Amino acid sequence: MIDRLNRDERMAMMELLAYLAKTDGKITEVNQEVLREYAELLEVDPPEIDSDITPEELVPQFQSPASRVVVLQEVFRLANLDGVFTIGEESAIIDIASLMGFPMEFVQRVEQWVLDGLDWTLTGEKLIEEGSHLALRKT
Repeated sequence: MIDRLNRDERMAMMELLAYLAKTDGKITEVNQEVLREYAELLEVDPPEIDSDITPEELVPQFQSPASRVVVLQEVFRLANLDGVFTIGEESAIIDIASLMGFPMEFVQRVEQWVLDGLDWTLTGEKLIEEGSHLALRKT
């Protein structure tokens, strides 16, 4: 989905993710690793990222509704990847979604989409692990 973002939007998304990662006062080790992976995927040089830019400054950089949905999905994903979705993260995401002009019902649907995707991935990982053990027993 991030391929729908232009270079400026990728940088703005990276800055928004960095902003979100520090909403609870410190960036966890898990979030640091995920941010490094995002930077690589988005082809953004980490030293260029300004995590002090506010959502009010960043959201207008996402011009199309599609880019805003992609970014909303990614902020939900980052917030949930460490297994702990904090009140600070939730509040920040609600603010971001509001700035994007999305109604709460739509925001909840995007959040569910992310949760379903994470669950799907975790289930797949468990099945791969289980299948590896089962295949070894038959050999």
